[in-house]
Amino acid sequence: MAVAYTKPGFPALPAELGDVFDSHADTQGIVINGGKIYRETHLPPDGSSGPFHHHLSFDGELPGCEAFISIEGLTDEPLGDSVESRLRELLNTPSTQFPKRLQEMTQCLFGFPAFDDLRANDVNQELSTTIKGHPYRLLSGVRATLRQAEVRHASKAIYIVQEFWTSKTNMAKMESNVDAVDSLFRLLLKAKREMPTAFEVGRLLQIPLDIPLYVGRIRTDVR
Repeated sequence: MAVAYTKPGFPALPAELGDVFDSHADTQGIVINGGKIYRETHLPPDGSSGPFHHHLSFDGELPGCEAFISIEGLTDEPLGDSVESRLRELLNTPSTQFPKRLQEMTQCLFGFPAFDDLRANDVNQELSTTIKGHPYRLLSGVRATLRQAEVRHASKAIYIVQEFWTSKTNMAKMESNVDAVDSLFRLLLKAKREMPTAFEVGRLLQIPLDIPLYVGRIRTDVR
């Protein structure tokens, strides 16, 4: 990622990032005012847990509004624990805020609570049948993007997964990670009764939330 964003010898946006902004009428012509590596965002409800670290983030400006942009780097490495495995690991930890955080996250992103009874850790059937297998890192990345947009009083939130394909990439593992990203995006759209015709690399899709969310994938291919 560092190489991709300093290729000319100084900080600069890769062409594929500019192209994905131009793929949607709402983000065309966005002006980047600054960026930060590993920006920290504390997730609701109370911020007592460790922060989410955005791999790379930018402050963008559009006519009449501002946007927050989060870039998630994607390789063939494992995406980390699923929601289900995090639940199994943390539900029996008395001091954890994870159940409350997951409760708020699913309510915000999908419109349903993770638990029918939070005090009894009674998992909602919708959670069990839809998102339990999804990587928690991706869910928290989307939620952190919305949260940081809210903190910064931005009117738009943009979450972009940037794939890095090299000659050493394990294709099967990378395709599996890409499928996980696409599956999450489809679930987010389905929750808002929005059904895309197809997911395409380099194209932003809008998800209607309290703060409009735009999601997409770009590909940096150096094979």
